[in-house]
Amino acid sequence: MTGIPNSWSELPLSELGMPGEQTVLTGPFGANLGREDFVASGVPIFTIGCLGTDNIDESKLRYVSARKAKELTTYRLREGDFLFSRMASVGRAGFVPAKLDGALFNYHLMRLRLNGEAILPRLFYYYVRGSEAVRQYLDGVSRGATRDGINTKLLLNMPVLLPPVAEQRRIVAKIESVAAKSGLARGRLDHIPRLVEKYKHGILRSAFRGDLTREWRLAHASANPSKNSADGPWEIPETWRWRTVAQIGSVTLGRQRSPKDHNGPRMRPYIRAANITWAGWNLDDVKEMNFTDDEFVRFKLKAGDLLVNEGSGSAKEVGKPAIWNDEIPNCCFQNTLLRVQPSECTTEFLYHYFRFCALTGRFVESTQGVNIFHIGKDGLSKCLLPLPPREEQNQISILLKNAFAWIDRLVSEIDNARRRVDHLDQAILAKAFRGELVPQDPNDEPASVLLERIRTERAGQVPTKRSKRVRK
Repeated sequence: MTGIPNSWSELPLSELGMPGEQTVLTGPFGANLGREDFVASGVPIFTIGCLGTDNIDESKLRYVSARKAKELTTYRLREGDFLFSRMASVGRAGFVPAKLDGALFNYHLMRLRLNGEAILPRLFYYYVRGSEAVRQYLDGVSRGATRDGINTKLLLNMPVLLPPVAEQRRIVAKIESVAAKSGLARGRLDHIPRLVEKYKHGILRSAFRGDLTREWRLAHASANPSKNSADGPWEIPETWRWRTVAQIGSVTLGRQRSPKDHNGPRMRPYIRAANITWAGWNLDDVKEMNFTDDEFVRFKLKAGDLLVNEGSGSAKEVGKPAIWNDEIPNCCFQNTLLRVQPSECTTEFLYHYFRFCALTGRFVESTQGVNIFHIGKDGLSKCLLPLPPREEQNQISILLKNAFAWIDRLVSEIDNARRRVDHLDQAILAKAFRGELVPQDPNDEPASVLLERIRTERAGQVPTKRSKRVRK
């Protein structure tokens, strides 16, 4: 391969094996290790699920009995061994930590036992994750008949770009220094969405307690404010009223679907709970069913209707609202949704209040059901809401719309920053194995000299029987 520093060498993986050991070993076939051999606890065994995006995921370990493990002595792992996925997500790798010395691995993995004098385990791990040479090689050879796959011979032929050992140490130190900083940045970015949710709850709570528009009310004070009723769950301004949803509009449960409605002379599109998201409508999958003329009149949606998710197995989804703006002409709605047509308040104001109730769990407090939370038509009709004068409703809606638009922009910027951090990690790895991450030192022993010395030592080595280690 051209473009690498003069002190580096390119060689097949087969030349980096541990002397006197089998470099690559595939896990035991199903006849030797099947599902029936797994037990709740015992000797750990690695599966392909253990190879995550960041080394080893120990939560996916399986276990076999000590008796079964004794039958599989050949497949015992040592600290520093590499595990390489041989099918499905080819190229995922990880090395065995000290605490899992003596574990086993199954047929979906290959064990690599490399010469630590020639290549540092951490360097090889980063090399597999970030080298363009590895990616190109695996893309070229790992195409199976039905799914990606790679065998022992192909893995042994994988090209390795080998820096001098001293430079390997500098590369690993630099990668891990940058990774620590990007990990810190990633942790902070991951924490922001939780703060955003708290901010959403806080601004909605402020809106429906009257705090958000306190200054607006002072500037638009009524000459004759009347005292509000004091029977609500929290204090509200004097000019507001506590009302039930039934008092400010009509509530309708959508039409129930039955098997006979799959076909008919009057097929109509209808929406259901699955079409509502927190970002609005998702109308990629709109179903149809047969409606009689009377049913069509009753369940046809009109622009300005407010739809609410009537029930869900997730408490966080109950009561999720969306405003219908006639996105689909002559569309109806199913009984997984409740429709509210407000007359005493604006649709936008009611939408924001329902969003407040859904996000803060107020809807769930009064829901029915065991495995699925249901609001029900009666439950939504009895729901209390604090009702300001119409002009203040409009002002609250404007302030909340602007606040949530700002929040959406912030979340988008956070997502972009998260992707940039992930891209930075991959760019650092790619740069490392182009020889551009750390400076070359002319005093480093070239990789070719080290490899020649290893080959010479190996050629003159007298094979000896490896003593078995005593395992407790």
